[in-house]
Amino acid sequence: MRTLAPPADPADIAAAERVIGRPLLKPLAISLLRHDGLLDQRFSLLPGFYRPMSAREIAAEWQLFTRFYNKRTADEEGEEADHAFMKIGASHVLYGHPQLIPIARDLGGGHLVLDHRPEIDRGRVHEAEAVEGIMRGIRSQAVAVAVP
Repeated sequence: MRTLAPPADPADIAAAERVIGRPLLKPLAISLLRHDGLLDQRFSLLPGFYRPMSAREIAAEWQLFTRFYNKRTADEEGEEADHAFMKIGASHVLYGHPQLIPIARDLGGGHLVLDHRPEIDRGRVHEAEAVEGIMRGIRSQAVAVAVP
């Protein structure tokens, strides 16, 4: 059965925020308080075969995801990396960025990430694949998250 899990324990959300080092954007926290991922981990719920993750999974996946971030390369490319991301819609440099929070996972290990960076894409959902990097927005436009 592909049903949503019961609401997250607020303590699990707070623990995820401590691990990540910043508060989750309010719409994500509200979503977790409504459902904490899926009951059956074998299924996906979102287009593109993505499965929403629980607060605990978000914290664990964030720890793994951020290991791939190369701050030195990001610092060297600086604003050029952000400009290229905005222009072409993809970036290997941003993969693993600590302010891109994994919120859903697909069967192949890719993620949907919620952008917590303070720039123009704050609150936007992007796709993250190890080979392709971060792809701005979502290729399957059937997924939408309302974030102010």
